[in-house]
Amino acid sequence: MNGSNHSASGPLTPAEVAFLCEAQSITIIPRQRLDGLDLIGGYIPPFHPPQRTTIPLWLALLLKRQRRCNIVPPPWLSAPNIERILKIETENQNLFCSDLPYRWLETAELLLEAC
Repeated sequence: MNGSNHSASGPLTPAEVAFLCEAQSITIIPRQRLDGLDLIGGYIPPFHPPQRTTIPLWLALLLKRQRRCNIVPPPWLSAPNIERILKIETENQNLFCSDLPYRWLETAELLLEAC
């Protein structure tokens, strides 16, 4: 017994889902120069403002909290795209629009909370 509240084959907890979402890449605009970082997941090249770069979401959220970068919202999170998807799903009750990425809700929540 591992002391966990769920079995290894059970559903993921919200914290586990958030952890998985934070591994995906996102584009940022650095606010200041930062040296490159050697991370377990790979090398992050140096930041040169205002040059955009792609980094893991967890790092983008950390740098955003420290006011060291701005996060570029993904295109699927734009207001026109969300309105388009809402219209498609409203007009077709039995259809779920596949234009959204996997775990879109959790990712959107992480991004919107960071703003």
